Amino acid sequence: TEHLADGSVNGAKLGAGSVTTEHLADGSVSGAKLGAGSVTAEHLADGSVSGAKLGAGSVTTEHLADGSVSGAKLGTGSVTTEHLADGSVNGAKLGAGSVTTEHLADGSVSGAKLGAGSVMAEHLADGSVSGAKLGAGSVTTEHLADGSISGAKLAFFPVAAQLPGISLAFGSQYYAFQGAVETIKVTVAFSSPFADDSYILVAMSDHPSCRCILGCKRAHEAELEIIRTRLGPEPQGWIQWIAIGTKTEA
Repeated sequence: TEHLADGSVNGAKLGAGSVTTEHLADGSVSGAKLGAGSVTAEHLADGSVSGAKLGAGSVTTEHLADGSVSGAKLGTGSVTTEHLADGSVNGAKLGAGSVTTEHLADGSVSGAKLGAGSVMAEHLADGSVSGAKLGAGSVTTEHLADGSISGAKLAFFPVAAQLPGISLAFGSQYYAFQGAVETIKVTVAFSSPFADDSYILVAMSDHPSCRCILGCKRAHEAELEIIRTRLGPEPQGWIQWIAIGTKTEA
C-alpha cells in the first residue's frame, strides 16, 4: 500500500470481482453507481421503502395484501358506486335516517315493510280509499257527515219530511168483532215515541161495515175505537194507520 501513490489504481488495474464489500467505504456507492434493475427485493431492508420513495401510481392492486386497506386509509368520498359490490350494503351499514324518498324505487315499499299504524290520514291521497278497502261495518254514524246520505243511497223507500225533527210511523192492526158488541177498542204502539201527543194520526178500516175514530193519544201509543154498522155477520179485518209528529230529541 505504501508503494502506491494516491489515485494510482484505476479501473483498468482492478481484476474482475476484486472489489468486495470490505473494500467499499460506508456510503461510497451512490445511485449513479447502481445499474438499472440491480437493486432487488433481497437488497431492501424491511421498512426501508417509505412513501417518499414510491412513485406516483406505482402501488397497484397486486401490491396490496388482502385486507390491508383499512377505513383509515380511504380518503373522504373515495368509495363510490362502482367500488361497491351488488348487495354489499346491508342494514347495519346504513345510518339512521339515511334512506330518504329519492333512494326508494317506485313500488319498492310493500305492505310487509309498513309498521302497524304507520299509515295515517296525511299519507292517503284524496279519493284513494275505495269501497273495496273498507272493512265490513267499518263506516259508522260518526264517519258520516250531516246530510251526506241522499235518498238514492237508501236501501228502502224513504219518507221525507219538509221540516226537520219530524218523525213518521205507520202500520196495520188486526181486529175482530165477537157477539153483538157494537164497538171495540184497539191500541197501536209506536216503535219510537213522539215528543208529545200533538202528532197527527189517520186510520181507516178495510171492512165496508166498519169505521174507526180516534179515542185517545199518548206519546208512545194511540187508542182507536172501531164501530160496526151492521150486527151480522161478525166483521173482522185490519186497521191501516199512519202518524206524523215531532220526534223525540236524542
